[in-house]
Amino acid sequence: MRKTWKIIASALAVCMLCFCLTPYEAQAGLSRVIVDSSSFAEELNTAIWNNPEGDVVAQEGKLTFPAESSKYTRLITKSMVQRTEESTELVSADFTVNLKSMPEGGEFILGFGLSGIECLSGEQGQIEVAFIRNGSMQVAVRSYENAGEAVTIVEPKTAGFSLGSSAKIGISIKNDKTIVIEANGRNIATGTLPFDAEGSVGFFQTGSCEVEITELLIQSFQYDRPENSNFTENFDGDAYNANLLFSKASASPYVPSTMSVESYEGNDVMWYENSGSAQIGTVQMYSNFEITFDVPYLLRENIEDENENILYEKSMWFGVSFGDELMECVDNGYVYSPEMVYFNRDSTVRSFAQKNKIVAQSDKYKFFDENETRGLSVKVSVVDAIVTIGVKWIDEQEFTTIGQYETADSQTPLGYVHIWTCGPANFAIDNIQMKNLDDNPSLVEVEYKTSKFEVPEDYDYQEDEMIFRETSEKDTFNWYLIIPCAAVLGLLIVGITTLIAKQGKKKGGNKNHEIQ
Repeated sequence: MRKTWKIIASALAVCMLCFCLTPYEAQAGLSRVIVDSSSFAEELNTAIWNNPEGDVVAQEGKLTFPAESSKYTRLITKSMVQRTEESTELVSADFTVNLKSMPEGGEFILGFGLSGIECLSGEQGQIEVAFIRNGSMQVAVRSYENAGEAVTIVEPKTAGFSLGSSAKIGISIKNDKTIVIEANGRNIATGTLPFDAEGSVGFFQTGSCEVEITELLIQSFQYDRPENSNFTENFDGDAYNANLLFSKASASPYVPSTMSVESYEGNDVMWYENSGSAQIGTVQMYSNFEITFDVPYLLRENIEDENENILYEKSMWFGVSFGDELMECVDNGYVYSPEMVYFNRDSTVRSFAQKNKIVAQSDKYKFFDENETRGLSVKVSVVDAIVTIGVKWIDEQEFTTIGQYETADSQTPLGYVHIWTCGPANFAIDNIQMKNLDDNPSLVEVEYKTSKFEVPEDYDYQEDEMIFRETSEKDTFNWYLIIPCAAVLGLLIVGITTLIAKQGKKKGGNKNHEIQ
């Protein structure tokens, strides 16, 4: 009986572990698009907002619509809300509003589904949430299937706050076209929209509305499905496909210092020998992906000469960064990555973005242990903001998952993937394999381009015979005598000119004497 309970308990433990290691929801390629108060912390960020009339002011973390505002005063996001099946919410807007002054019948409006950054209130395809001064403050929702033709979605209702006071507003539009509006945590309006509110988000008004906006957070979602390739690179032929990968290394204090394709135990590998900060990365961008690679050689203790001078220092950590904005990063460019997991000298796996927090480790895989001689295989996958780390010894068949965690911002970043090390590095990698894990991936075929620097063949020079012209009676003029002859002739002319001038002076002198 006791044995039976042990079996049941073990099975439950395995089930719980599988549950913990399963992503909470399949949202392949899903990431948030955020516009928040940082876009006007000191001044209005014109890369994020369009301020057509230039009359909305950003100061001290506030958006200020002055009392002199007109019906043309507006502020519109440059990012566009797009519907994604991977999220139940289309867009949400949370902010604190202080309607400081407003004429009777005036409106301050938050619009969704704007077709452009120059839109005005009432244009086709827009959904508008209006805060109206009608004796007390009210809120209403309307749509415009045709420009200028308002269709009421929610009749004017009491807003739950008064003119001149601050209120925390929350507006959420779902993919099923429902809209929910809250004020100070209380639901004040709910409705169903006639169409999706895809497009920009913007603030409008009817004029003379003095308003302050703070604590703004507009969130929408996008599905990143970049075009890329599934591929395996084993460095055969002393090269790799330069249309899929590139590599770069910086200088190291040790000599020699190289990063090159070399032969190791009969296989071509990417060899790091005393390398400085080094990287090999993808030429294509990835969102959800899985990368695996072998580390057949890893120097775990220093190699010294007879005088105890270090010739090869034990290797530094190696890691995988993802979501990188640049294909070819600067030295130590991983510091700008949304995330990098790195395999540390203490045989832990750490998150660089989360202040070197340990995210994976295993007593079985002491991959940097000085007594260990086996090569290692690594697997890192990123799906729906969940990072999974797997390892195995090269001679093992299956990977063991040793850790899993969620990215700091709960997003799956889009960008380039790099394998990094920080010098001095002494190891080798082989059999890099990239897999696109997006839902309905956009895969493309890529032609092979060798990474070798091809030196053109020497030009085939052909010697020509030297041709000497035979002299003849017709061609006996010595052209080289022209220059000295011309010089002599010039001197002769100068001498004659001088003699004539002297004679002229003599005659001229007698004539002058006679005039006197």
